[in-house]
Amino acid sequence: MYVANHYIRVNGKILARGERLPMDVTQAKLDWLLSAGAIKEVKPAEQVKPEPVKPEPVVEPVVEPVEEPVEEVEIDSMAGVVTEPPKKKKGGAKK
Repeated sequence: MYVANHYIRVNGKILARGERLPMDVTQAKLDWLLSAGAIKEVKPAEQVKPEPVKPEPVVEPVVEPVEEPVEEVEIDSMAGVVTEPPKKKKGGAKK
């Protein structure tokens, strides 16, 4: 099998780098393209059975709850005076 090293035109068809040449190319044309460095011969990879892939256990990330800090209220003692509400008087109404 032959593949193109760069853009070439073979039998009216433009081939990009890595594309396979059609099977109907004459031997004279193949020899010329090989000598020019326009194509290269590639042997098909041997059929190798891939090793079975063992599924890895799915580990979910541990998410710890985030505690937000409680804001402390600042009291400015110089801003005002806190008074107690007025007390109700005991006893009856005056006549």
